[in-house]
Amino acid sequence: TVAGVVNANFADISLNGGGTHDGTLNAGSTLTLAGGTHTFNVGSTVGGTGTLVHNLVGTTDFSLSNGLGSTLNLSILNGTVSLGTTTPTIASVNINGVNAVLSTGAAVAVSNTLDLREGALTLGGDMTVTGLTTWNAPTTNVVAQDVTIGGTGTLFANGGFSTGIFLENDTLNINTPLVIAGNSNWQTHTNGIVTIAGSSTMTNNGIIDAQNAIIFAINTPFTNNGTLTKSAGAGALVFNGVFDNTVAGVVNANFADVSLNGGGTHDGTVNAGSTLTLAGGTHTFNAGSTVGGTGTLVHNLVGTTDFSLSNGLGSTLYLSILNGTVSLGTTTPTIASVNINGVNAVLSTG
Repeated sequence: TVAGVVNANFADISLNGGGTHDGTLNAGSTLTLAGGTHTFNVGSTVGGTGTLVHNLVGTTDFSLSNGLGSTLNLSILNGTVSLGTTTPTIASVNINGVNAVLSTGAAVAVSNTLDLREGALTLGGDMTVTGLTTWNAPTTNVVAQDVTIGGTGTLFANGGFSTGIFLENDTLNINTPLVIAGNSNWQTHTNGIVTIAGSSTMTNNGIIDAQNAIIFAINTPFTNNGTLTKSAGAGALVFNGVFDNTVAGVVNANFADVSLNGGGTHDGTVNAGSTLTLAGGTHTFNAGSTVGGTGTLVHNLVGTTDFSLSNGLGSTLYLSILNGTVSLGTTTPTIASVNINGVNAVLSTG
């Protein structure tokens, strides 16, 4: 009732049969909604510094006058939590269930972490995460523990966007823009293939360190304004969408293979410390871009790629042409080695 106060300050208080809430609920430890239909009227208060767990079938609407408390941690294991338009800030969010959904109606700031395990995040406005955003599966050896991000807002992962070691045959569907800043670490399990797909785009403004042990395929367009390094892990890092490397962008292909399969425009720096493969689309390397390293640049696509760069290709770079034409122009006086191995493979020098 309006006069009622519930303080879940130790262990767990679990509300399993539904109910109507007009008073105050404080999750100092854990408060679980685990069954029935819960109606939170607009004047009710839900807050605390602990965790509100949603684990029931159906939707719970938290369109409260004052929204959910800004220091509350939200964990959705089943069903839909609708925040409406009145929760501008929340401490952390965990989405971990095949039918778990968080729906927002306006901009939301997450002051700590966003943990995406399985389920969906539907944004009615931008979501800005100050801490680390993590995509990881709940467990291994289960196929398609997928996450979908959609709606009309942008997800700003300002504290980094990392992936976890439970990912093996899982997909992150991005249907609204994902913008990454801060430090990110990309890891995977050792079996299967990990995929980022969807209808929207990814932008990196931070530092990404990829250590994927299996193929990590990114099918969405990707813009790199920061530093992307493949530093460890036997799996190839594959970009199947358009990959644009801006003036500020740095790509370090230092381990295994970084494969750019969708074409793109390159104005920044590309270092092939191990193997960098151009395997599809049309790649435009503008004159001010830099392509170097002590590893191998593999050209395996239809058409011509022009490397008439101001400073030419790096003198310590190995060039392997399996398909298509590589044009060096007049600015590459020295290169470490050349391999031409394909019926349509051509090297043209100026």
